[in-house]
Amino acid sequence: MGKGWKKYFEINISDWDSNRFYPMLTVMLAIFGMYLILSKDIFVYQMLRSADVVFIRNLLRMFEVITFFIVFYMCFISFLAYKKSTSELYMYTFLVVACLEAIFTIRFSKVVFSNPSETYTTLSSLILSIGLLVSALTNEHQRNHFRYSVIHRVILVAVMTLLMGILISSKPIYTYVAASTNFHIIKTILEFVIAITFATAAIFKVKQYYETQNYVFLSMGSGLMIYVFTVGFKMHFMDVSQSGLILPRLYSCIALLVIARALYVEEVSVPFEGVINAENQIKLYAENLEKIISKRTMEIKEVNTRLINELEYAKRIQQSLLPLKKLSFKNTIFMSEYFPCERLSGDFYDIYRIDDENIGMYVLDVSGHGISAALMTMFCNNYIKSTERLIKRYRGLKPHRNLRHFYEEFNKMNFPEEMHMVIFFASYNITTRVLTYCSGGMNCYPIVVKASGEAFYLDQSSGFPICKMSDFFTPEYVSARVELERGDRVVFYTDGLIDQYKNRTMDEEELIQLTKDYSDRPLKDLYSELKSRIDPLVENLEDDITYFIMEV
Repeated sequence: MGKGWKKYFEINISDWDSNRFYPMLTVMLAIFGMYLILSKDIFVYQMLRSADVVFIRNLLRMFEVITFFIVFYMCFISFLAYKKSTSELYMYTFLVVACLEAIFTIRFSKVVFSNPSETYTTLSSLILSIGLLVSALTNEHQRNHFRYSVIHRVILVAVMTLLMGILISSKPIYTYVAASTNFHIIKTILEFVIAITFATAAIFKVKQYYETQNYVFLSMGSGLMIYVFTVGFKMHFMDVSQSGLILPRLYSCIALLVIARALYVEEVSVPFEGVINAENQIKLYAENLEKIISKRTMEIKEVNTRLINELEYAKRIQQSLLPLKKLSFKNTIFMSEYFPCERLSGDFYDIYRIDDENIGMYVLDVSGHGISAALMTMFCNNYIKSTERLIKRYRGLKPHRNLRHFYEEFNKMNFPEEMHMVIFFASYNITTRVLTYCSGGMNCYPIVVKASGEAFYLDQSSGFPICKMSDFFTPEYVSARVELERGDRVVFYTDGLIDQYKNRTMDEEELIQLTKDYSDRPLKDLYSELKSRIDPLVENLEDDITYFIMEV
């Protein structure tokens, strides 16, 4: 035997499915029925009375009617849930057959044997065979679009079927059929058509089984084949005996049970198991997702905690580079304050001794906030204030040279193109009381408040912001000078102090007025008043605030 055929004869117990039983059941029932009818067992033929035959036949027909309605309801629920076209065809087919069989059973319940009455039953079998064949040929994924809802359609079909059944089983039509000489020919033709239709549907179901290896199609094909035997027995053995009248009906019940079970698996069991499996998978996924989210949340919290700790450490490092909040150089006092809007700031300032006679100072504002801006301030601190004494003195006493050098060094670095800063650098000679200054694009000029109350800006210097423009432009920095007197004050600050839009602190006019109001009062009073206005707003700052006040 070739290897290609061997697989069809091998039986694996682990793969055994109860649906494989139905093809064998088809053959066994066919053989048993043929043996029972063709044998000359007089006891079997004569043991049943006419009343018994009527009772058994009616019982089997009622069983079929109930089963038809059950299958209809099962397909109806399946269609509502999954909207498959095959479910809709099964639903209408079994509804129509159930209604007709119910009417015919009631109408002919007392008839012992009548070919016209059996012709009516053949009509419902024809409808069943056509419906099952069309269902076998229909794509289950096809969708139908009707004007009315499925409930309305079902009610309409049921009413029309009941009216038709009542009409064709009425006494005038039944009498006409009984008197007709052609009813036997009509019945025989219908039975041939029914047998061929059932057999064709069975072939398509077996074909679907070999294409999909789904045993539900094999079960359906087996039930359809039993219906073929049923029609055959009805055609050839109906007149043999009373048992020949019951046996086709018994075959019909068995075929209906096989088809009903196959439809239950196809329309209810398998989809429901699919839904349950999907729900279980979703539930399992949700549980796993919850665990994953919980784990990831903990990891994020840990990373966030480490990041916050690192930022706090970087904050302490950055602020450690700032000068003390109060500094004294002979006859000059400085008081400063620093309010970052985040842990790390883009503002920076420094006040340092150039030599015994000169003090250097600057305030700068880097674009942006946070880590990148803070790192830039570290770069500025290294390149503005040199550690070599001669260079420190040379650049410190000439602010314009200091900023020019700083601009050139900045452009040598591989900083992002959008990174830039503004700076104001100054040097003060303690002996001569001359303040030399240069602006590097600073957008808020320092304010000089004379002891007399007069105030003016240090705006006589010109300069350009520190940015990546050396390939296109070489700026010119020019220093300016101002002579101060005892009691004069100079307020250096970044734009965050007067930013009404972001920080809502004060504007330039309010700042000037405040310094004028406190010009005749101690420096610490001005410092305390300025700080008291900012402290309540610290938590909501959107820009850094930095300032220091110099008093001669």
